[in-house]
Amino acid sequence: MIADRETDLRVVIGGLLRRHVTDVEIYEGALQMSKSTYYKRIKDGDPWEPSDAFRLADYFHINPMELLVLLGLISGDQIDTYIDNRPRTMGKKGQYTFRGDKPPL
Repeated sequence: MIADRETDLRVVIGGLLRRHVTDVEIYEGALQMSKSTYYKRIKDGDPWEPSDAFRLADYFHINPMELLVLLGLISGDQIDTYIDNRPRTMGKKGQYTFRGDKPPL
């Protein structure tokens, strides 16, 4: 997990996509905010919220959980704890079961 909340989104998202990502793609495309609002949030020192991570993940077609971890908004351990403690059966009893060895579809 990256401790610095001022993580450069271009670096994180660009690394996940393996391509150059511009600030304009981030603030206009994904976050749908003005340039001044984007840079003000960075300057204020606590710029990224979970809702931002989900918008970014949706826009760039990347895993939102991975982005939440990389932005320091949640730890991998927190995700593991949730998965380990969530209900294993859904629907009628025994109809559907959680498979820990396979990712969700």
